[in-house]
Amino acid sequence: MSERAGEGTVLGMTREVAIAGVGLTKFVKPEAGKSYWDYGSQAVLDALRYADMQLSDVQEAFCGSVYTDTGAGHRTLSEIGLKGIPIINVENACSSGASAFRLA
Repeated sequence: MSERAGEGTVLGMTREVAIAGVGLTKFVKPEAGKSYWDYGSQAVLDALRYADMQLSDVQEAFCGSVYTDTGAGHRTLSEIGLKGIPIINVENACSSGASAFRLA
């Protein structure tokens, strides 16, 4: 079975998926006074700005992280007021970001 780019199958249902924006942060240990959610929150806000989208446009989120707290995606997104959507946290060492991207 082949799939066209931009479509995925979930539980037998086909859905269209779009990556509308990208936000990047430094890959460093947090600076004094900053935590992982500060970096993640900035990346999310940058991606939304790049895509000309609002928080209300986000339907679900996938967060890849390593060596952070349980529920890192929930903490990161709640810091910017994004709540009430499905948030999937992925911890897969150096492949966490790629794994989260693949799930999305």
